[in-house]
Amino acid sequence: MWTALLIVIVLLLIAALVLREPEPRRRIAAAVLREQGAVRAGFGLFAPKDLQRQALAQIKEKALVSIGFAHLPTDVTVGVNAEDLERLGATRDEIVRELAAEMADLQGKNAGGSVIFALGARPQVKMEGNPRIQPGTVEVSAAWLEGTAAVTALLGPEETEAQGPSLRLRIEVEGQDASEVLLAGHMVIGRAPTCDIAINHLSVSREHALLAVVDAQEGNITDLDSSNGVEIAGSGRVRPRTPTEVKVGDAVHLSKHVRLEMLSAEAPTQVATGGEEPGD
Repeated sequence: MWTALLIVIVLLLIAALVLREPEPRRRIAAAVLREQGAVRAGFGLFAPKDLQRQALAQIKEKALVSIGFAHLPTDVTVGVNAEDLERLGATRDEIVRELAAEMADLQGKNAGGSVIFALGARPQVKMEGNPRIQPGTVEVSAAWLEGTAAVTALLGPEETEAQGPSLRLRIEVEGQDASEVLLAGHMVIGRAPTCDIAINHLSVSREHALLAVVDAQEGNITDLDSSNGVEIAGSGRVRPRTPTEVKVGDAVHLSKHVRLEMLSAEAPTQVATGGEEPGD
């Protein structure tokens, strides 16, 4: 009897540890919803909201988990049974709109443990019919925006537009020449060379902040529990792990030695010249 009880306790502890992790928990939720949808459809209880719930669960399941973040896709195609799609009619557009809004609302929300959801840009969602998909269920395919300095700095204007909205970031570090980088998606700023935007200054934490583009005029910045914090001029210090809005023209301080300025992607690049402008 005691052996059986011990086995049960061990199994419960293992289950608790597994479900604490965001990825297994999202997979289980998506599988359960998919099965429920198939059963309801089999009994003629088709409901559009069932498809929406399944789609959101699968989008969460597909989030790319990194240290502290579950990166959500920015381009989502929801595949449904062809007959289901026909029955949806005009409701399809409403589902797509609500699903995009639900994705946007996940930004900064808890994804499990200390992990939070991160969305690189305004989500794009579409729905397609597929006769091979089981009635009452969905299959989600997803794509992510490229968001590294190495990629975005090399993109031309047409390619950048295809990647989604972008901004330019001016970086001013005490004792160093100013530099600028083109932003797209989500980019980690920090002292570590593996960061998307690496800033070589001791006042900057190894992973200091996450900067995400929302549209061509604004983004949001998240303090990644940095040592010196993140402060937006005129608004004050940013709360750790809380995405905070930054707009074109805003100045952001990572310390008293490092200043960032949000610029429009179309703004001309400013070159540090040490004072006077070069002649023609």
